[in-house]
Amino acid sequence: MQTRMERRPNIYKRGLVEVNTSSRMSFACHAHQFLPGRPRTRNLVVTESGVVYVWGTQRLLGVLQTDAQAADEHQRLHDIPLAIMVSCGPSISAVVCSNGSLWTWGEALGSGHTVTQHRPTEIPSETFSAPVAMIACGCDHSVALTATGQVWTCGGGAGGALGHGDYETLQTFTHVVSLAPFVCCMVATGQQHSVVLQGDGTMWTFGLGERGQLGHGRYESSNSPLQVPGDFCNEGEMIEMVAAGGAHSACITNAGDLWTWGSGAFGQLGVRREFGLQMNRNSPHHVTMPASDGTELENQVLSISCGDFHSLILKRNGSLWGCGRNANFAIAPRSMTGHPQHLDYVFTPLALGADFADTKFASVNATFNASSAVDEQGRVWRWGSGLMGGAGDPNELDILIRTLPQRIGRCHELRHEHALAFLMACVQRLSVRDDAQPSRVRELVDNEQVLRHILFPMCNRWPRGPAGLRLRSMPGLLRLLGGFLVRHAMP
Repeated sequence: MQTRMERRPNIYKRGLVEVNTSSRMSFACHAHQFLPGRPRTRNLVVTESGVVYVWGTQRLLGVLQTDAQAADEHQRLHDIPLAIMVSCGPSISAVVCSNGSLWTWGEALGSGHTVTQHRPTEIPSETFSAPVAMIACGCDHSVALTATGQVWTCGGGAGGALGHGDYETLQTFTHVVSLAPFVCCMVATGQQHSVVLQGDGTMWTFGLGERGQLGHGRYESSNSPLQVPGDFCNEGEMIEMVAAGGAHSACITNAGDLWTWGSGAFGQLGVRREFGLQMNRNSPHHVTMPASDGTELENQVLSISCGDFHSLILKRNGSLWGCGRNANFAIAPRSMTGHPQHLDYVFTPLALGADFADTKFASVNATFNASSAVDEQGRVWRWGSGLMGGAGDPNELDILIRTLPQRIGRCHELRHEHALAFLMACVQRLSVRDDAQPSRVRELVDNEQVLRHILFPMCNRWPRGPAGLRLRSMPGLLRLLGGFLVRHAMP
């Protein structure tokens, strides 16, 4: 008997097949895939200087596209301010700009318009109480986070995904009043559920919960935000990043520990399947990551992107890992278990280094049957179904690497000696001490607070004013965007 999730390609024959999740949204790169029939994709990326490029065959690219243009020909998105992040779903694309403005196009815009818009349209600033700092587009709903830490939602309310205590559809962004007393710092969206992270490290979820994706210890839905019990974290640890997939969710602590919950039928939770236990988990479970080259710090989990049936995991050392269903080679361009495609399930994370020549990555993005990532050089890698935006074989084995006119991403890699030079400028008296031991210097370099001092001068075009100050206190957002990926190569 097929499950509801397994039947989705038939349910969404009207064109809304791909489910977008916020964790697939990245500062650098966001791709959205459409099925059935000829595969089509819509790709949005942000360059280091804040320019947005788009490509694909979907009509809602946000730019004028002639029939003569190839499906994989990238175009620059004009007439918007400098961007800081992008997100897209089946019916909407969104860009958050450095001045705190939010621009959307497609359907369910969040501005009150019911007519499909093919070019970016700014959401009136009076809609929100403050500049927008983050946007997450789900299957049929969107969640915005302002610089003051308030959460706003719009779109389809099926399953209670908007968190307003009902199941109504909203055409305009509406404040989630029950979260108003709290300062929130990150949002994520799945198929019909939402995850919100507060500044104190507590998580709140709402929406569809029949597969345990809300993490409340029950297989029940909720149309209002409920707090996820936080006693699963180790003492002294705090949650810094949240992510959501089709029917599963994840979080990462400040110690680099990864926890997942929700649907695990295909291994997307990264938790070993045990005989007699349910495949779905209704509370967070720890994911044991195999060790790889590097220090203990470098082996910590930096970021995770949850697709519908697979997950991509990024360590601080830049290594890429995957788990879940590898149908259409969504995880890696080869069988990972030796089984046929439709049975190629990975239940514990496996390293993908051999497939990518041990390239170091800064951010990852998992979609329905495809994946993408941005490497240290600012290039976009894509693999899986519909690689070319409809121009290729849906079972293409190759990995496509795209180099755009400008580098994708925000931060450059810093060598140890460069990091030390920055430290001398921002750590009092370090520059005048002549007895600093290498181990002590390394400890200072690895200190998270100091890393932020190093990173921000290297980041271009962060929002100024309140939005910029709020971004600087969002370590989870920095993890998502690749801003924490700083390695120290000893001489």
